[in-house]
Amino acid sequence: MGNHDARDNIAETNGPPRLHIGQGDAGFATAAATIVALGISLVVAAVVAVCVSDLRAANAQASQVAVEAALNGGQLRAEAALLAAPMAARYAWSIDAPAGSLRIWAEPEASKLSIAGAAALDGPALALFGVTDMASLKARLEALASADASEGLQLAALDSAPAWRQCARSAISPYGGARTFAIPKPTRPAAGPFNTRAGEVWRILVTSADGWTDERLVRFTGDRYDPWGVIERRFYRGGRGVDQCETVLGAG
Repeated sequence: MGNHDARDNIAETNGPPRLHIGQGDAGFATAAATIVALGISLVVAAVVAVCVSDLRAANAQASQVAVEAALNGGQLRAEAALLAAPMAARYAWSIDAPAGSLRIWAEPEASKLSIAGAAALDGPALALFGVTDMASLKARLEALASADASEGLQLAALDSAPAWRQCARSAISPYGGARTFAIPKPTRPAAGPFNTRAGEVWRILVTSADGWTDERLVRFTGDRYDPWGVIERRFYRGGRGVDQCETVLGAG
């Protein structure tokens, strides 16, 4: 009997801790044990919530990386197409990609109105963009005309009108050389002889079906082994409205 009690004591000492429910507790855990259990459950719930949040963020980041890669591929294909296309005022076309259909717009900056020319636009021309405070916009354009070209890339932010934000850069450019305001309908590029387009600056937008856009200003170098360089790049949600710019602005 004594030996049996000793073995029980050893097992009790060496074994895992046990929650004892005494006879006076009528088979229920004590208040202290309930609080401990509740605390553990709250910690577990918090850890699970953090893990779920991290998983969602990782999935979103992976999805964005995939979209950026697809749009980057579209940009490379667009730039290559321009090297084999004749000069045109504006191009627009669609291509198939593993991530789905991509829409491309390509605009030569030299054919657009200069910023100084835009500052001299009359009221009806600015009204096409939905601008209401024309005097303020003209003042901002005049200030921008005296800045360097990199500042001119902020052109779309000069007014809050949706048509201005979406279409101003299709008609006006810090690299523009046109004397009049016009935004022609785009055509699809056709294959032709290799053209280095040395020195030309183009605005290229590649947009996915769900609205993600990779927008770049590209300068062609004339070097067959390094044919273009990126002046500016923006990645954002939106951009499909560019397809309507020639209609909104009354292009011919």
